[in-house]
Amino acid sequence: MKREHKNTPGEKKHLHDYSPAFIERTATLKEISEILNSGRNVLIVGQPKSGKTTIVSELKRTLAESHFECVLLELSQVPMTPEFYSVFAIKEMKKEFSKRKPETDAEKHVSEIISESEREIEGELLKVKPDHSRMIESVRDAMNKISARLKQQKKKLLVIIDDGEELLNLENFPQVKSVLDMAGIENGESSEAPLFLITTSYSRAFGTSLSHFEKVNLKKYNDEEIKEFRDYHKIKHHWETLLNLTDRHPFVLNALARAMREKESLEEAVILEFLNPDSATFQFFSAWVNDALSKARGATLQKAIL
Repeated sequence: MKREHKNTPGEKKHLHDYSPAFIERTATLKEISEILNSGRNVLIVGQPKSGKTTIVSELKRTLAESHFECVLLELSQVPMTPEFYSVFAIKEMKKEFSKRKPETDAEKHVSEIISESEREIEGELLKVKPDHSRMIESVRDAMNKISARLKQQKKKLLVIIDDGEELLNLENFPQVKSVLDMAGIENGESSEAPLFLITTSYSRAFGTSLSHFEKVNLKKYNDEEIKEFRDYHKIKHHWETLLNLTDRHPFVLNALARAMREKESLEEAVILEFLNPDSATFQFFSAWVNDALSKARGATLQKAIL
């Protein structure tokens, strides 16, 4: 039985207002998709390992089959400077729209927009003192132009920014006064601007800048919910191992618990999940391995330098 969140009178009840012990990944995906389809921006808030990256990766795949063109910017992958952000954002847009050969005039125009922004950013990089604000605005302008062009094809550009709080680090640079405004995020929805889906672990860092975003909260299990979850799934064996293995990640814990009910073995459940590269479990452990390898490479490089 679902344990309901106490809504204030007149407040709309969302799927994420219920205990996460009973929220399947598909239900969360459905709710976010409905918000985006209604033309509203989304802010996904959750502590580390609560399922944010899992959700956006899944959304990118599922929404690509609809009228959305999705560009995913995982900001944790690059040092957050105006130069790195601008080059990275344009590179990701170019990669996304280069997956298929442009055939229509509209598709060719999108390619030209990206190339134009790429040249402008490269021109700034050649200067002794690049104009940081112009570089960030060049990315914004490219997104707006692409969005306007896609609108003519009855499509919508969705920019997914994972670890969105990293953007605020750009304000450490003197030329960058309001990065959310420069990036085209702060001004709310307009007819030409793309839709934004941003994930963050620190929503307070944004203040009221994203008040026009629809907020979706993801959370790891607390002790009460963990007990509720165990009772619901009737898990008797390997409980502590399961908790340690998943770090209480809601979607991974749900996936393995369901698999264990079928296989009655944690080892077989993990193998079953690993056979599906689209599963939350596969993505969770892949990210963990990649993070460990990245740290190991960084430590090796630091040791070599010293």
